[in-house]
Amino acid sequence: MNNCHIGLIWFINNILLFVALSLSVAIAIYSAVKKVFADRSIRKLAIIKNDLHHLAKSGAEGIKNICPKIIGEITREQFFEITKDKRSVMPEKFQQQLKDCFINSGKISEIESVAAGSGNKWGKIPAIISLGYTESRNALGILKSSIYDKDEDISYFSMLALAQIKNKASAGILLDYLSSHSYSGRKVISLLESFPAGIIAEEALKAAENKNPSVRFWAVKLISKFKLKEAHKKIEGLLNDKSADVRAASCECLGELKEKSSEPALLACLKDKIWFVRMHAIRALCKLPGVDCRKEAAKLLDDRVWLVREAAKKTMEKF
Repeated sequence: MNNCHIGLIWFINNILLFVALSLSVAIAIYSAVKKVFADRSIRKLAIIKNDLHHLAKSGAEGIKNICPKIIGEITREQFFEITKDKRSVMPEKFQQQLKDCFINSGKISEIESVAAGSGNKWGKIPAIISLGYTESRNALGILKSSIYDKDEDISYFSMLALAQIKNKASAGILLDYLSSHSYSGRKVISLLESFPAGIIAEEALKAAENKNPSVRFWAVKLISKFKLKEAHKKIEGLLNDKSADVRAASCECLGELKEKSSEPALLACLKDKIWFVRMHAIRALCKLPGVDCRKEAAKLLDDRVWLVREAAKKTMEKF
């Protein structure tokens, strides 16, 4: 009986050994095959990049004749790799021609389809980034939806794609996003800082009237970052906002805009019932050109909140 058990154990051990060896061989073969295909893809991509580099030097007529043929052989994965390295692959002036060529080829519809409906996260993200680069006709609609995706990575890369487009619509989408995602404010504002000031001015002023206090708050921060002096009257109006955060941010913003005409509005904020509004008000008041705020700062040395007293003290020390 014992011999029977020993024989069975040896038989099972031999099977397990065979399975382990087979798996090892299979993994080795798989790795080798994968490396061959990866090397082939890298070589092919290098050839495409080289072709595009030469195409960029061929002039408008050459681009018109040759570009469709090159684009016709590019997969969406290869296009994504090209857009990642666009600055090193091609001159700046050639990029728009490449975008137009890719869109006219009809291949953009495949990228749009993946970006809008793919369930594969790691296939969807490259498509989203490519949409931001190409600025296709349907890009804004797709990105406006994907920015609200429950997956944080998809949402984040949708923000990056919108930041590549840099127009009024994309800026508006990013600011509207803050209505329900105020915790992403710093991230969104940092992206909007790369937009042209003309676009930001209009959209930020519009966002400053949003019903959501979080959007108003971040709109004021954006105006402050860009130092949009034409917005100072709008910001002065926000000193009466129901949200203390918006009032405090508005005080800080007026200090950055440095318009002397804002002095009366800031003086009124020194009596605000919220301590951090008073603190930002005295700091901003002392940044205005030609304003001696020592008398007002002295009054705050007896404030009930030590941070306000400290701000007043530091303000007086500057003078």
